[in-house]
Amino acid sequence: MNTFQTPTTVPRKNAGYRLDERCIDAIKELANRTGKSINEYLEDLIFQHGKINGVIPPDAEPLGETRGGKRLGAGKPPKKSEQENDRADAEN
Repeated sequence: MNTFQTPTTVPRKNAGYRLDERCIDAIKELANRTGKSINEYLEDLIFQHGKINGVIPPDAEPLGETRGGKRLGAGKPPKKSEQENDRADAEN
C-alpha cells in the first residue's frame, strides 16, 4: 500500500543520474524553450509522467517553488538612500 505525503512533508532531495548526452542537450533546450530551469522542467515532466502512470495520485499537486523563486519586490529598482534623496532635492 502506497502512502503519499503532503507537499509540506516531502522535501526535495539532490540526486545525480548518468544520462545520454543527447538527452541532456534535449532537456536543456526544452527547459530553455519553456523558460524554466532544468531542475524545474525535469520535476514537472516526471511529476506529470508519474500521475499519468498512476504512481502519483491524479489529484496530487507539485511542491511549487520553494527554492527562492520570485520574491516580493523582485525586479523593482533599488530604493534610493536618504543621502541620494537629499542630494536630488538640493539639486532641484
